Amino acid sequence: MGCQTLEVMMGVLKEERIKQGLRQKNLAKMVGCSQQLISKAEQGIPISVIYAKKIAEVLGMDWKDIYE
Repeated sequence: MGCQTLEVMMGVLKEERIKQGLRQKNLAKMVGCSQQLISKAEQGIPISVIYAKKIAEVLGMDWKDIYE
């Protein structure tokens, strides 16, 4: 059984992160993941559902509004 992944809706995550004045490194620390994972998510590369939900939560958003 594989890990479920979600693809970020292009631009939404990065736009919200910048709006909140966060760098990828800062957001990654708040989420508990690597900066590389945040970068991948912002590029539309699928990430795990668990991290998708954590990123959305940290940004104060509904994860369904950020991910396809």
